[in-house]
Amino acid sequence: MRLLTVFFLLLISLSSCERKVEITPNPPQVGFNRPAFGTTFTSGKIYFTVRATSTSKLMKMDVRRSHNGQPETQDTAFAISGEQWEWPYVFTAPDTSTVPTTIRLFFIVTDDRGVSSSAAFEVTLGNEPLDLSAERNGVIYHVNAAGRNALWDLVNNTARNLNDSANSDMMNTSVEANVFSKGWRVPLLTPASVFVKSPQFDYTNATVKTVINAINNPSSVFSIRVNEVEVGDVFLMSLRNGAVGVLKVTQIDVGATSNDQRIVFTYKKQG
Repeated sequence: MRLLTVFFLLLISLSSCERKVEITPNPPQVGFNRPAFGTTFTSGKIYFTVRATSTSKLMKMDVRRSHNGQPETQDTAFAISGEQWEWPYVFTAPDTSTVPTTIRLFFIVTDDRGVSSSAAFEVTLGNEPLDLSAERNGVIYHVNAAGRNALWDLVNNTARNLNDSANSDMMNTSVEANVFSKGWRVPLLTPASVFVKSPQFDYTNATVKTVINAINNPSSVFSIRVNEVEVGDVFLMSLRNGAVGVLKVTQIDVGATSNDQRIVFTYKKQG
């Protein structure tokens, strides 16, 4: 009898735990239109869009800032509404004598159930002058090329095969054998890297500061997919490890077979 009683109490306890898990399903979500990090210099600006969604109704957004890990005393909170919401946010870096330093911006969204979730955007204040690396060369082939690599790792400066997409930043977007797509995308496992097409950017004289300023320009359009590139196209890069850089397409081969089809490029970056 005692064993039955213990078993019954255990079932009640487990049932109670399960009910707690199910109290607030589908919490609201908050995210950004670019990687959740950026670099600027003192008094510089970073532009990004904050996006919130909920299966319920959105009610409130809180913005809290930490500076070197310590929360600041003044927070911002305001009402929002709807199931989907967007807000263009402009961060202005403070003047500081301590560089580099890190500031985290916490965006906390709450819906009408009182359920909250958050996402953090991390800003690094860069020291200057900072130099880009020497120019490097890269190439991506058609995904069906035999014995060729369709991916490139911009962080570690090496070609990758299709089984190593988690360590890659560029993957050719071709699908049909021997029909070449002149573009690339960030593999699904590494969505943190993004590209910004920048036709007027001075690739030859690029510095870390000019790249960062161009990336932070409010007109910059961030993308994980690049289509129909041409020789001479220039792209700013914000990579998954936080580094920035610039890439230039130097050659496109659209030969008859997959093994001949490739995009060749040069790039310079931090690190």
